[in-house]
Amino acid sequence: MKLRTLFYLSSLTLLPSLLPAQAAPLIVAHRGGTADLPENTVTAIQHALEHHADIIWISVQLTSDNIPVLFRSKNLNATTDGEGTVAELTLEELQKLDAGYKFKSEGEYKFRGLGIKIPTLASVLNKFPTTKFFIDIKDHTKDFGRVAQYISAVITDSNAAGRTRVYSTKHRFFKELGPEIRTFAPRSHTRKTLANVLMADDCRVDDRMEAQKLEYHAFELRAPVSVVETLTLGRGQSAATMVWNQKVTHCFKRNSLSKLMLIGINSQSDYNLAKALQADFVMVDSPQQAELWQK
Repeated sequence: MKLRTLFYLSSLTLLPSLLPAQAAPLIVAHRGGTADLPENTVTAIQHALEHHADIIWISVQLTSDNIPVLFRSKNLNATTDGEGTVAELTLEELQKLDAGYKFKSEGEYKFRGLGIKIPTLASVLNKFPTTKFFIDIKDHTKDFGRVAQYISAVITDSNAAGRTRVYSTKHRFFKELGPEIRTFAPRSHTRKTLANVLMADDCRVDDRMEAQKLEYHAFELRAPVSVVETLTLGRGQSAATMVWNQKVTHCFKRNSLSKLMLIGINSQSDYNLAKALQADFVMVDSPQQAELWQK
């Protein structure tokens, strides 16, 4: 992301709290707990729930025969013993792959050959009928309508619309989802508001935020950006980091129904910071570790 500004306002130092105290943030298990067990698998989801994760974040793509399955990467060799993409294979072909093949635990590939498979979205929603899920559409395609259609159908057919919420960095998917499917706010909207507060100390809120409608925002606690500076002799570009602070929280909470999820919370100190910033949710790679932070 490029931001035009004359200077970068550091936000590492917390400002005095501008909001009343609230409960500790809920734990969202990133890909079911990508640091604990093979990601986006039933095994990982079960483990996360055993360690009291409140919500499971899963990545979803479509197979060549239009079945939504849990998988994050563009290439299957990132986590399995397969090659190519999810979109190139049928569900039957994907079921032959070992979803635990690349996961290392204590320096060893302990999960190879244990029968861990790439699950379908339908099977996961039905296996965990009371669990809440955040569904990240990771499909590497421009056929937004087709992807949204099949994901919407699975959520609806599984009676899961009330316990799921869809996220994607490509918010064009949102426009194609069924009317009953709940979504996060577009990432670009969240980023713009964040940048305005941090870079210009300006809480610019649009009519939607002022309308007091329920909105879920998700963004990194610390987000690297490229800052473009206007100089006398031209332009300069430098790396910087946007760090969430109390002023940002206060801006979003002008809509009292806004829910905030901070991404990349993987240490006790970051969890404490997210709690001080009054995040509603924190996304963690290790639910097992996060369980300890809450004690």
